[in-house]
Amino acid sequence: MQLFVYIIESLRPEDIRNRNNLALGQVLSQSLNFLDINYEYIYVNSKSEFIKAITLNLYETILNKEAFPILHFSMHGNEHCIQFSNGEFITWAELREKLFVLIKTMQSDLIICMCSCYGFSGCQMAMHLHEGENFGILIGNDNELGFNEGLIAYQTFYYHLLKGNTIEGSVEAMKIASADKNFRCISGMDAKKVYLDYIRNQAYELAKIRIQQAKYQFNNIYFLGDFSNK
Repeated sequence: MQLFVYIIESLRPEDIRNRNNLALGQVLSQSLNFLDINYEYIYVNSKSEFIKAITLNLYETILNKEAFPILHFSMHGNEHCIQFSNGEFITWAELREKLFVLIKTMQSDLIICMCSCYGFSGCQMAMHLHEGENFGILIGNDNELGFNEGLIAYQTFYYHLLKGNTIEGSVEAMKIASADKNFRCISGMDAKKVYLDYIRNQAYELAKIRIQQAKYQFNNIYFLGDFSNK
């Protein structure tokens, strides 16, 4: 399967001004071009522009390039969502919903790279109980991420990955190059398993509490009944 890197960027205006009008995704695009790696770059300002970029625009690009995308999101983020230039945001659950057609089409082979603070929190997109389809692999940082570290990390990652290295090996390389050990990768299948294990453990603990409560109530009723017979 032929791949290309589909970069979607949305930064605060001051981020770009502070970097002499250079956006991280744009610099990464120049690097990919130099490395002869197939890519597409798009800048969005709002949630509606972002949704169009990951649906209609992306589908058209897939047809034109006759290749499948590696999604690369370059924007601000936290444990709950990613944010756009105008201050709007999209939650991980919403993002999964908008990507569902692509996930289903690619049969769980979709690679998602989060170049944002706490981008690894995107693994929440796999944490649901119903649909079987999931993203293939998510790569992200589970802490705050600086401009330089993000740029160096993903330059290294794409060079290694699209030159034949494994995803795990490419992530290890990006950790070393950026001197940031907080980059992680996880499959959608493993992320969902972690979630299901958590749900089962929570149910088990709740069941234990309810059994203890039932025992207490039974013993209390028995004691009162025994006392009344004397």
